[in-house]
Amino acid sequence: MENNQEEPNVLIARNNETGQIGAVTGQNPDGSPKMADVKSASLSDLVKFSKGQNPLEAFMSNFIRQAKNPSIFGLFKVAAGDFDKEGRALAALLEDPEANKQMLDPYAVKTDTYAQEVKESSGVSVENKKYSKVDPDKVDWERIEKEWGITRHELEEQKQLTDMLYNHKSPGLVKLTTTIDGEKQELEARLTFKHNPDGSITLSPHIKKVEPQLDKTYNGYSFTEEDKAELLKDGAISHTVELVNPKTGEKELSIVHLDKLTNEILSIPYKDVYVKNKICNIELDIKEVMQLKNGGTLRDREIITKDGRHFKADLRYSIDRRDLGLINMTSLKQKENVSQNEATGQSESTAKKKVYNFTDAEGNPKRLKQWYRIPMDEHKQSEYLAGNNVEVGVLNVEGKDYMVYLQFNKEKKMPESSFGVMENGKVVGFADASKVQAAINLQGKTNEATKNVTDKLDMGQTEPKNQQQKTQQKKSEPQEAPKKKPKGPKL
Repeated sequence: MENNQEEPNVLIARNNETGQIGAVTGQNPDGSPKMADVKSASLSDLVKFSKGQNPLEAFMSNFIRQAKNPSIFGLFKVAAGDFDKEGRALAALLEDPEANKQMLDPYAVKTDTYAQEVKESSGVSVENKKYSKVDPDKVDWERIEKEWGITRHELEEQKQLTDMLYNHKSPGLVKLTTTIDGEKQELEARLTFKHNPDGSITLSPHIKKVEPQLDKTYNGYSFTEEDKAELLKDGAISHTVELVNPKTGEKELSIVHLDKLTNEILSIPYKDVYVKNKICNIELDIKEVMQLKNGGTLRDREIITKDGRHFKADLRYSIDRRDLGLINMTSLKQKENVSQNEATGQSESTAKKKVYNFTDAEGNPKRLKQWYRIPMDEHKQSEYLAGNNVEVGVLNVEGKDYMVYLQFNKEKKMPESSFGVMENGKVVGFADASKVQAAINLQGKTNEATKNVTDKLDMGQTEPKNQQQKTQQKKSEPQEAPKKKPKGPKL
């Protein structure tokens, strides 16, 4: 028998403990091969692997990592076109593998190679995880405050510290103050802790760039127009690209992402990407694992967490967290409630809603630490409390970026948002409901119907909303001069 390496192969597995022999149709949740009887298996049901393609690597990596005892399985590959003939012959030989070892060797898949690759990639992970939890008391906070103008208390208040303690980036941007060329400058950055050779722990800021540098070569690779469009829209290229490793100078397949908060380009070698085949209630097959491992995204999956939360989300590998992540999450319970209210014709007054109180007992606005789940630093909080319009941050809705602006409405006693439409990291216009409001409140423009109103306009407002504003508008309008009575003799 001659193994044809040019066409797709299929795998035949033997459990050396039980003696079970079968053609591989996929993987079980524990990583072991899912097998079908060789004699009755249909070729269309089998997992096919081409030489040099990634699916075999992904299968073997998951198998080595997840199977409780990989060594009990022997794996053998045979050309898919010859499966009917050679597959059955291999199965017969595997009934006595020791006696037929010489004939089986050309078809054997050497697991040692894959085990070494997994060990090496795990070595990278182990190196990253040796600081699996940072002791905040061992951080050099005095040096951090001196260099970057940020304190431990401020990071705790802004809900940034918890992720950082697990060696992840801060979830949001943090405002820093530092000295550059003798001058104090303010900048925004996502933060991670830096473990220095002397054992000290300081700060490593990922500073926000004005816009992503997609027109420049990145590690020897020039982004195509399709790459740029994917990065700007989704934050990820949906396929691997060949990058030059800056340390070794060697080319290696990698996946590339764009951090939309900082406009920083991120990458990780393909060989270091490990995608587990289960997250929450979702079990992934080998094709889905491969799509994620190659940088792709699985759309609109219904997720149910252990604590009972139910939502839709996209699945994508996270370079930042070195793990499978959920993005673009939408609560399904919220959607169900809205649909139910519409179907039964319930009004807002009768529909059950959670009522939030945004003011204190004296009617003043309460402090907001985040808005649309975007953290607000102390400066932004102070601006909001002072009644000013605050640039909160970027919100991604259905793949499109919006800059969120926030201002407290004194009459309604609640915060109101306006949304700037973004392209290439810059605000180029405003969402329909915000256009008039934004033009007047943010850009200093005037609207003929409200040009004399002194109050800030609400979202969507295009004319005076109450008697006071109507009076203001009318009072400043030019009045017609009274008609003079014609002079004449008194009768």
